[in-house]
Amino acid sequence: MGRPIVSPRMLTRLHEFYPSTVTIQEATEPRDTYGGYSQVWANKVGYVDLDCRLSPAGGKEVKKPDQTYVVATHIISIAGYYPGIHEKDRAIIAAQPFDILLVENDGQGDTTRLLVEIVD
Repeated sequence: MGRPIVSPRMLTRLHEFYPSTVTIQEATEPRDTYGGYSQVWANKVGYVDLDCRLSPAGGKEVKKPDQTYVVATHIISIAGYYPGIHEKDRAIIAAQPFDILLVENDGQGDTTRLLVEIVD
């Protein structure tokens, strides 16, 4: 097996590169008193206060004849490999929620990158 490109010790030494923390939440949809569903967000076990960096991504809205979609407004880089994060989850940084549009993991299994948009 080849030598890893990123040393696992590097992430612990780059504490200033990851100045924030992110918590990943997942939704459940319990029935309300009228029999309808309401979305409730809860912290995902093992995905609370992860060291991260929030960066702008220069998002924009793309309009096509049959659809309109948003290109990510921010990028969240997380120090660590977190394969349990999915596009249906959301990220919280300093009480600001972000919808996760895309999850990317590096080829070495050392870091995770989220393309997100702000939830208003």
